[in-house]
Amino acid sequence: MVHARVSLLSITLLCGVCLLPWVRARAEELPVRKSGLWETKVVRTGGPPLLASVFHHCTDTTVDREMIGMYFSPAKSPACSKRDVNKTASGFSTEIICDYGAISNIFRADFEGDFQSFYSVRSRSWMEGSRQPREIITTVEARWLRACDPGQRPGDIVLMPRGLKFNVLDANEMKAKVPSLEEMRRMNQK
Repeated sequence: MVHARVSLLSITLLCGVCLLPWVRARAEELPVRKSGLWETKVVRTGGPPLLASVFHHCTDTTVDREMIGMYFSPAKSPACSKRDVNKTASGFSTEIICDYGAISNIFRADFEGDFQSFYSVRSRSWMEGSRQPREIITTVEARWLRACDPGQRPGDIVLMPRGLKFNVLDANEMKAKVPSLEEMRRMNQK
């Protein structure tokens, strides 16, 4: 059961990292990605292991906009008090701060690319106030490949090389089944 939670958490984090270019997209007018199949490569140090470092994501405008709401809506993340997105000479930068009691999770990232053929994200996140501070450095590089493959629907992600497939639109259902941190603490105390 713990392995299933870690795997689900890894999938959620993986989706989150790839969606960061769309944080507050309406406010900053960030472009949505070109519809079709994107190959995304993720390199991360300091965090839990990734299920895959390369994956293919079939997307369209509707899915990109839905993913913004699923992962970055202030209503769904009331603990996040700061969500700054700024235009830079080469793209965008962001800083997000979420407070969970005495612990603050800080996320900073820089985005570059045209979002039609390529984009990259370089991020750093860490926790302040934690007994075990951990810094996570993540680099994401994504490139548009082609139209989605036959049989794929927008939102499908295929983890390479194993071919494990899921749809990000179904991730909300999976996420709802994962206990919150508070629920896990209660379970561990029993």
